[in-house]
Amino acid sequence: MYCAKCNDIICNKCQFSSHKEHEDAQLIVEVEKYIKEAGTQFSSFKTNFENFVQLAANNFPIDEKAYEYISKEKNMIDLIYDEHKNYIINQFDIFHKKINDLQELELANLERFKKFFQGKLEDLENKINSIADYNAKIMDTLNEKIDNIDNFLNLNTSEKEGTVKGIEVFKAKLKKKKQKFVNLIQNYIEESQESEKLKRYFQRAVMNLKENKTYELIRILDKLHFQLDNKYKSIDLQDYLNNIIIELDEYALMNSRNNAPKNVKEIFISFFNSKKVISYNVSNNAMTINEADFSNTNYDSFLHFSRNININGTLFINGGWREENKVAMKTHLSYDSKTLRVTEEAEMLYGHCAHSLLFVPPQYIYCVSGVGTPKCERYDLYSKTWNEVAELNFHRQNASLFYFNEQFLFAFGGLNWDDQLREFTYIEAVEKLDIGYFGTVNPVDKWEKVATFKANNDVTISKTVMTVIPLSSNKIILIGGMNKDQSYSDDVILFDFETMTFSEENYKISKPTCFPNKYFLFFGEFAYQFDNQGDVHEFDVKNKSFRVVNQQRPLAI
Repeated sequence: MYCAKCNDIICNKCQFSSHKEHEDAQLIVEVEKYIKEAGTQFSSFKTNFENFVQLAANNFPIDEKAYEYISKEKNMIDLIYDEHKNYIINQFDIFHKKINDLQELELANLERFKKFFQGKLEDLENKINSIADYNAKIMDTLNEKIDNIDNFLNLNTSEKEGTVKGIEVFKAKLKKKKQKFVNLIQNYIEESQESEKLKRYFQRAVMNLKENKTYELIRILDKLHFQLDNKYKSIDLQDYLNNIIIELDEYALMNSRNNAPKNVKEIFISFFNSKKVISYNVSNNAMTINEADFSNTNYDSFLHFSRNININGTLFINGGWREENKVAMKTHLSYDSKTLRVTEEAEMLYGHCAHSLLFVPPQYIYCVSGVGTPKCERYDLYSKTWNEVAELNFHRQNASLFYFNEQFLFAFGGLNWDDQLREFTYIEAVEKLDIGYFGTVNPVDKWEKVATFKANNDVTISKTVMTVIPLSSNKIILIGGMNKDQSYSDDVILFDFETMTFSEENYKISKPTCFPNKYFLFFGEFAYQFDNQGDVHEFDVKNKSFRVVNQQRPLAI
């Protein structure tokens, strides 16, 4: 026998003596029965565990692929390291070049100072030469006059007369020459006194030059080296990694939202088959309906099943259905709320209607699938060009998209037409596309099917025309939408990217509805979007609550 209470094998005698208090059938059982039950439990656990591993491995492989992935990531770290190492080396090469340029500048300036002070001494030397020359000229003139006077008796009458008359004139000239000579001497004396100080002046000038930008730079570099040395020595790499993760999570959250610029206070949506555009001002709760100006386009209204997206104050409208031709359109328009003017932008590569749009900051609009087509493409707001991206595995109309971790596009929900069943099929499968870090670095050209889980069977994700709101860097909510029976939903479904699990939240949106544009526009801690009836829904980020904010309802969109 086996006693579960004591976790011990016992004999029949012990069962009625030392274990007589354990008579409960749940506590004392036959050993063979206990072993058989344990074997059944272990087999069941093994089956469940194998199923769990298989499901988990769909998203996180635990085989050779895992080692290949880790090896690839290690190589990427080496590449990033080498890239930044080369960047640092190049930066210091530039720094050395700048230092050499600065050295040449300082030496050139020092030489200019030297020439200036040497020029002062050369000026003094020239003055001495001028004094000597002038003195010699005066002495020559005096000697000539003295000779004339000494030979006065030997002169003829005319020469004697000229000599007598010239004495006073000569005296006046001599007086002027003397004064000029005196001035030269005085100027020389003054400058010669200063010349004794020129060396000291030059020394002081050089000392001043030492306290220049180079001198300051050396002090700054010394301080910077000291600070960086202390900083790097004090870094705990695990704490540093954790801080980077938090920082990147914040960046990822902000970039997953369509954020309105600070100067923008309105959201817009166009009416199908009309020229009308609804505007809602989040500052004063005012709603207006304007008529768009199509005069410079080949269109006279917004097409049926076209889709809108608000980006930096501009409303982009593209695709749609042309009923007379029974064809999805390549149209791509922009609407300027200030002039009310509609402009034809570069056409899409393929026709889309009832499709999905997503803004990937800072410059891309992704257009995904739609009625009858798995085609996807990307618009560059800077170059104003479209480029093809990978096709979906399932064409989806009115799917909901999300930009995750600044690298992946996820497609949720939507429906497609099944020609064999002659009915619409609601898609539960989730797909993701690696568009590369920031939409440019190492993109992949294939959508992957993603294995996901439900917290319980009551969670309904077979919907279309839902909207997506990011709550954190790894959690989003899918709200509203249209069910299989064509009714609208007020459900709020949480999706956790860490566990790939859908679960239903315990709060609802303000009313059952769907959202043609599928994405809320964020204004700080509040986000807004129009539903299909023209009501404006507000989401309070802090309190995780919804409300309809407009006081009057316009015409249904």
